[in-house]
Amino acid sequence: MPRLHTRISLETRALIEFVLIPGLAAVLPWRLCFRLFRWIARWPWLYREHTHAAHAVAARHVAIADRHDWAWRFRLCLLIDHSDFWLSRFRSDRWLAKFLDIERSALLSGPSLVLFFHSGPGMWPARALCQDGRRASFLSAPLQPRSMGGSRIGHRYGRARLAELARVTGLPITFPPGAREQCRKILARGDSVLGMPDVPPDETRHLVTVPMFNRRGRFPGGLIATATATSTPIMLLDFPPDLDQGRRRLVVVECFMPGRGDPTPDIVAHWQRIVLQRSWSFTLWPMFDSFLEPDPGTPEPSAGDRPGPPSATQ
Repeated sequence: MPRLHTRISLETRALIEFVLIPGLAAVLPWRLCFRLFRWIARWPWLYREHTHAAHAVAARHVAIADRHDWAWRFRLCLLIDHSDFWLSRFRSDRWLAKFLDIERSALLSGPSLVLFFHSGPGMWPARALCQDGRRASFLSAPLQPRSMGGSRIGHRYGRARLAELARVTGLPITFPPGAREQCRKILARGDSVLGMPDVPPDETRHLVTVPMFNRRGRFPGGLIATATATSTPIMLLDFPPDLDQGRRRLVVVECFMPGRGDPTPDIVAHWQRIVLQRSWSFTLWPMFDSFLEPDPGTPEPSAGDRPGPPSATQ
């Protein structure tokens, strides 16, 4: 009976956090819906485990003046991100364009490696990026049973998100193994690759050592190395969350053209700046310490002490 109760509680939470509340965006006028989201995000139980785990790690690395305000912003960012699936799935391009700010003149034309971080809702801007005829494949790790908190509803929701990304970008999702070779072929035929380079280092084999957050750190370099090897331009984007009006923004942070040397240090510097400026929008705080090499003389935490995947939040 306790196990049944735990399973029911897990599935109920996933239903609320992934479907019922974010799904309101598909049926309510967006301005009204976003005002409702701002109020709902003040409920401490919403995305509770993810928020608590994120704050515990973030507080050790960045200054947080008001933990309640930080938690509200963090929950609201998660809510925006999950609502974007429902908006992308059920709203038209014309409807989305009314709430999206984008400077299309700054976008690179032709095949490119398009990078963005886990610091802003990306599904809606990714759809906008491909509205001008660009086709792109999103690079993703395979969805694991625990990826969305361990619930069956969360797992099905995660699969639906990936399917929606494939639909709006025009190409199937690229999964490892063999992802680098697949990306080479995609770029060679004139299409683009979308990727998030700030995945936890434990999830990739290609790592580079770079300074970050006043420490030595490990940053995934496979995507960047692929672009360098194929002389492919890199377009680094940011999607700053608008917590006042709920508008979406697509900002071109910097474009890196072939032949300019290794762009990794600059990309990491942009990542660090964004994380420091708005720490509440970075969703991977529970895994952040895996980016940093341990201080000399400081014992590395055991596997049991490391934070696990957030529950019902990704």
